[in-house]
Amino acid sequence: MSDFERYPSTEKSFTARSKNQFTDGHGSVDHEVAHSPTPTDSFEVFAKGPDVVDFRTVSWPRTSIIFLKILFATGILSIPTALYDLGAVGGSLSVIGWGALNTYTTIVAGNFRKRHAQCHSIADMAGVAAGRWFKEIAGCLFVIQFVLCASSGILAVSVGLNALSDHAACTVWWSFLATVPITAAASIRKFEKISWLTWAGFISIFTAVFIVVIGVTTRDRPAAAPQTGPYELGFRAIAYPSFPVGITATCVIFISSASAPPFLPVMSEMANPKDYNKAVYVCMALVQSSYLTFSLVVYRWCGQWVANPSLGSAGGTIEKVAYAIGLVGLIVSACLYLHISAKYFFVRILRKSRHLQANTLVHWGTWVGMRGPVVDFSAGMAVVV
Repeated sequence: MSDFERYPSTEKSFTARSKNQFTDGHGSVDHEVAHSPTPTDSFEVFAKGPDVVDFRTVSWPRTSIIFLKILFATGILSIPTALYDLGAVGGSLSVIGWGALNTYTTIVAGNFRKRHAQCHSIADMAGVAAGRWFKEIAGCLFVIQFVLCASSGILAVSVGLNALSDHAACTVWWSFLATVPITAAASIRKFEKISWLTWAGFISIFTAVFIVVIGVTTRDRPAAAPQTGPYELGFRAIAYPSFPVGITATCVIFISSASAPPFLPVMSEMANPKDYNKAVYVCMALVQSSYLTFSLVVYRWCGQWVANPSLGSAGGTIEKVAYAIGLVGLIVSACLYLHISAKYFFVRILRKSRHLQANTLVHWGTWVGMRGPVVDFSAGMAVVV
């Protein structure tokens, strides 16, 4: 039985027109209108066909940058503290081990998604593998995860704004200010458009962390340590943490490179999903090498005096410079988390209707409306923390 025989509704929607290219009436290609589909495209979440908004426009290099920005965010700011709890050796092995495992599972998830192109998120995969109940459970966990990630992003931006200002404003005020640009950036509908922001965001946060790494090596003693008299650096090659401390530290490292859930929605908007593995390998190679080298240098020079977030480890002046440069990166990270959460609801609600890829009032109303609850919960969690 052919794929079209199994999914007759799909066949109707994709054989309605068969033009190969569409123009805007003036001879130029309209990038909002997709090309006609091929049989391999027929089960993708976002269709390619005439008169539909084309979401699948992200090339694999742009996909790799989006992946980099999703991972290289608040995680790198917490790993040096985790190294203090686990020791340099134990922490390094955790970074390498969890990174390798997360890379493997991300590739496995991508290969599964290639065989089941109708899957937009990890929840859809759970539905294919184990049924409706598991889909709903996975969906709830997926949303909770990214609401919490968005909250951490809002909190990081509010900490940055507070570090840059000499005014003693309360956390609620800084969190509100942080939410405004994050929400505005998350309003962008397509990952292709957000990819331009991720370039700036990745360069921003990478540069900020690099400045701190250089800054800590130029000091005679850590900024948080006593500036006169003897002090204990607290650098430990091997540490013996208690179980709660050790498991918390290793979870921080694990989460910093856990990538399958956020990567899959981006894969659904790739121009060629077969290039997914290339984007993952490039991303994970850069992320893991940066995590290991940057964190080890900061921990080696700061020891027990490492700040959390680590951008404050080199002292007040470097901290302000780092936050000023890295603020764009922190905003883009939180924007991506909000976007992924809202896109899950958007696709879930409109998936079986024409409004999913049509510039209708229902389409835009759903997209705008789904961001509201996600932003409210994320901002609320950031204030509570």
